[in-house]
Amino acid sequence: MTFYDSPIEQIKQRLDVVDIVREYVPNLAQVGSNWKARCPFHNEKTPSFMVSAEKQIWHCFGCSKGGDVIEFVKEIEGVEFPEALRILAQKAGIVLKRQDPKIISVRTRLLDLMNNAVDFFVSKLNSSNGKPARKYLTDRGLTFETLKEWRVGWAPDSWDELGVYLRVKGFTDAQILSSGLAVKKQSGTDYYDRFRGRIMFPIADVNSNVAGFTGRILVETEKSGGKYINTSQTQIYDKSRIIFGLDRAKQEIRKKDLAVVVEGQMDVIASHQAGVINAVASSGTALTSEQVKLLSRYTKNIAFSFDIDAAGEQATKRGIEVALSFGMNVKIIQIKEAKDPDELIKNRGARAWQQAIEDSQPVMKYYFSLAFSKNDTAKLDGRREIARQLLPQIAKLADKIEQDFCLKELARRLGVEEAVLRESVIKTEKRRVGAMIQKAGAFPLKLVDKDVQIAERLLALGLRFPQSLGIWLKKVDLAIFPEERLKEFAKKLKMYYNENIQIEPENNQGVELFNYNEFKKDLSEETGDYSDVLVLLAEKEFLNEDIEVIMRETERLIRGLKRNWAVRQLKGIEQSLRRAESEKQEDEIERLSRRFNELINDLKNFG
Repeated sequence: MTFYDSPIEQIKQRLDVVDIVREYVPNLAQVGSNWKARCPFHNEKTPSFMVSAEKQIWHCFGCSKGGDVIEFVKEIEGVEFPEALRILAQKAGIVLKRQDPKIISVRTRLLDLMNNAVDFFVSKLNSSNGKPARKYLTDRGLTFETLKEWRVGWAPDSWDELGVYLRVKGFTDAQILSSGLAVKKQSGTDYYDRFRGRIMFPIADVNSNVAGFTGRILVETEKSGGKYINTSQTQIYDKSRIIFGLDRAKQEIRKKDLAVVVEGQMDVIASHQAGVINAVASSGTALTSEQVKLLSRYTKNIAFSFDIDAAGEQATKRGIEVALSFGMNVKIIQIKEAKDPDELIKNRGARAWQQAIEDSQPVMKYYFSLAFSKNDTAKLDGRREIARQLLPQIAKLADKIEQDFCLKELARRLGVEEAVLRESVIKTEKRRVGAMIQKAGAFPLKLVDKDVQIAERLLALGLRFPQSLGIWLKKVDLAIFPEERLKEFAKKLKMYYNENIQIEPENNQGVELFNYNEFKKDLSEETGDYSDVLVLLAEKEFLNEDIEVIMRETERLIRGLKRNWAVRQLKGIEQSLRRAESEKQEDEIERLSRRFNELINDLKNFG
């Protein structure tokens, strides 16, 4: 197999990094020949995430992550190289050979095992022993076509039937145990099936790989355990990172620009059967930050619908908190005629559920309704409790117009002065910010090195706008670059310039002589990738600027680079002076003092 016949190269040739990134970052917008968006890997207000169609790379200038299409899928999916390759191969229509050592991994083997388990459970549902489970599901309103589509199955009430089946298929006891489908006995080395006598719902990741299961008991007994049990956490299943139904709902979520989040698997499946294809489930718990990040690839709008009980209400509140912290627009779906969407659809039909979604209310309206419905405004304690519940939520609102409106509404409905509530909000916000500062103190942020930032921008301008290259190569001593790698890169750039251009920059001639691909040819792969990122940086910041702006920025960066170098030198001289004074080295003191004064004068010139 040649290099270009390898699956990696075939994938890169068939797939455009822009198309793949756009599947996960819907707000990717074209800027010149590149693409730009807010980074999917960290929160930011100003877009610093860039994708180059020409170079087939991506880079975020905020968090410094970047690479090719495979690296993007690894990062966004949280998977290792083999699984990223598997995902992209499926998109590219390339069959990966199992014997390829680069493809084989424990994860891949576990995914194969889970698919075999799905086939086993489906076959058991369709057998004579699965008749009670089929009756229960169809009585709940699910059609046979829906059961087939969602691969719903049945785990027989047997201690080892699944284990025997998987061993026949070639899987080892260790693999079955690590999949979460088996449990080791307390004594001895034997295993037994985790799921017994349960309806089985396969849980797939966003790429439709079955990673785990939820099993619902059909007949509850004292020894049957909980009503629902899930696969334990494994190498391929992390409950906090998978959203049930998202693989089927993601395109409709993007189309509708709304994710409908319900509580359980039955709610999702019934919703899809009823035409609400943008429904997903958090599997009975509050949305986690990882799940919100996942949803934010497709929409900024979430509508929550949780069961009307204490647990559902708490899950809704926690999910709201997380979603709001990520800047999501949140609404609440309230169901009054049933306990959940599944029951609503069964009792009143699909249109009732669709209407409930259309009637969803903004989150603050929901909080107001909840607080006022549970407390008596005729009593002082009731009004205090309402204020106690709502003021912290109002304080968290980023939109000051919405915050002002909510304060006025609360003051009106409680019959108190708005100023009193506003003062309380300020105190609440101060406490919240103080807690954030205290937390940050325990985990200090790593600030970007300003010297490196200036040097990289200067290099970037030289690569993208050769008119500026001659200016700074003549005016800047490469020794003042803050890091050795930057000095080496600048040295290579200077050598190329001297050998190929040698034109005075003032007349702006010979610009076309700078051939970027030729310059890159002699660089190592790592340095070449770094060079591509620098070009992307210049295009991000200065693509639409005229040459006068470029030249002014070049001069500003040169001054900044020299100024910062002088400051570093001064700090070093200060230390040397203290040492020379302590050792009474008069000649050294005089030399250092003279150099110190020269640098001070230089600093005045640098501005």
